[in-house]
Amino acid sequence: MARNMPIESSEAEVHAIPWSAEDAPSFRLAELVILLSEVGSQKKKLNSIDRIGYYAFFASNPFVIIEPHGETARGDRIALNAAGFSRRQLSYGSIGPRYVKRRQLLPFDLQILLSYDLAALSGEGFALTPKGRRLDEALTTAHADAYRISLGIVLKRLARLSDAKLTAVAREALGTSWLLLDFSADVRETEIYNHVFRQ
Repeated sequence: MARNMPIESSEAEVHAIPWSAEDAPSFRLAELVILLSEVGSQKKKLNSIDRIGYYAFFASNPFVIIEPHGETARGDRIALNAAGFSRRQLSYGSIGPRYVKRRQLLPFDLQILLSYDLAALSGEGFALTPKGRRLDEALTTAHADAYRISLGIVLKRLARLSDAKLTAVAREALGTSWLLLDFSADVRETEIYNHVFRQ
């Protein structure tokens, strides 16, 4: 999806079995650049790694939170189907573990964006730098466009929620057993955690 990203997939990643696009760092970083761009365009704050993780995962898997029936979400379902997303792609037994895997990688993906001056941190949270915005404009693949559509739908539903309410929505959508994992142990060891939560 992302050309000229700073991180390339290793040969081991390319040949890993099973493999998905989300296993490639360049793919995840490109989606994060798009996410930061879209959230920034809506003047929303991203001062929580958990919130970024929810947005990123649900934008990649929008039918996890989109109602399968009813008129309320009909327009969203049509837009997502037209963009190439399908409810048939979901495997409900794997949703929780997939989120856990992506969430565990997120602090390190964010550190890469920071180290390449694609994103910056301030009192308002994470945001793209001018270099990051230029990269976002260069992401013009079909998947990038589809991801923007999905992200717009996800943000429409989740961006207005408080952190507590957002966690409750995630708990309902993803189940509860994986939430017992202690993510904070991983996040505490990162420079991102220190910068955002210990200023």
